Amino acid sequence: MGPDPHEGPASDGGERRDFLTIDGMFCAACAASVEAVLNRQPGVDAASVNFAADAAVIDWSPAGEDRTRLLDAVRGLGYRARFVSDGGTTEEKTTDPARDLGLRLIVAVFFGMWSMLPSVALYIELVTDPAARLGLAIAAGILASPVILYSGLPFYRMGLATLRHRIAGVDALILLGVAGAVVLSAIALARGSPDVFFEVAIALVTLQLIARLLDLRVRRRARDAVVSLFDLAPARVRVVDAAGSERDVLLKEVQVGERIRIRPGERIAVDGDIVAGEAQVDRSLMSGESRPVLVAAPASVHAGERVLDGVLTLAVTAAVGKRRIDELGRQ
Repeated sequence: MGPDPHEGPASDGGERRDFLTIDGMFCAACAASVEAVLNRQPGVDAASVNFAADAAVIDWSPAGEDRTRLLDAVRGLGYRARFVSDGGTTEEKTTDPARDLGLRLIVAVFFGMWSMLPSVALYIELVTDPAARLGLAIAAGILASPVILYSGLPFYRMGLATLRHRIAGVDALILLGVAGAVVLSAIALARGSPDVFFEVAIALVTLQLIARLLDLRVRRRARDAVVSLFDLAPARVRVVDAAGSERDVLLKEVQVGERIRIRPGERIAVDGDIVAGEAQVDRSLMSGESRPVLVAAPASVHAGERVLDGVLTLAVTAAVGKRRIDELGRQ
């Protein structure tokens, strides 16, 4: 079997670049927690998570069961993850997060609407009899149960997982908010008071479900674009020494100030200034320019652009992590 196009070439030590797709992130804190966990894994040199595209790019040295361990680390936070190169299992292809969120939203809206009726009656003091008011409060709690126990379940799972790793995100806040509303309401009912807060829990869960469904639709379109963006730059480059000799090195090892050589048909891997040569460069995927541009010293070029003809020698001005392509990927 030939090399996978989504995996960077491996060196003798097995270093390469892989891409993960991650489902279930709904805030920048979620992405930060996943990135922190990935960077803690053995063999990982650098991991960057793009929240907008549900994707992660990882420079690492996998060995043995490291691939499984890496996926388990992400799944341990409550997210679904797979390597882009793996395609996906039948379960991953048939499991639709939007469908699950949509069903939970239907339950939240239906039961939330009925739970709000007794709550409104209590707030506007439509009923004044103490026993009747207590009955309405209990009814509000019973009708809110499907929303709290079913619709909000994904938030609680992820909130607990991130709290265990001491990297709390929005899910942890939802968990604490719902738990607080339920506990205070339960205490009030135990004391015979109708002053309950079930509607707060319903509002938190319902609004989050709506926001996440809208967010999921946008980010699904962005995911493929960002994974492709990271995949534009090659994982290895030719570094030119003072004597003019070339050596093939990993992209992550290239430092600012070093010189690299790009040949016809190759993509540029780093941002740099041209110090020798001239060539037609295709910038369409990075800037949208439809026609090739003739470049020569002292012009600058960027990672992701492709040399069509000629040979260019560049002085590196931005290595991995600081390139324009990296900044685009983080947005």
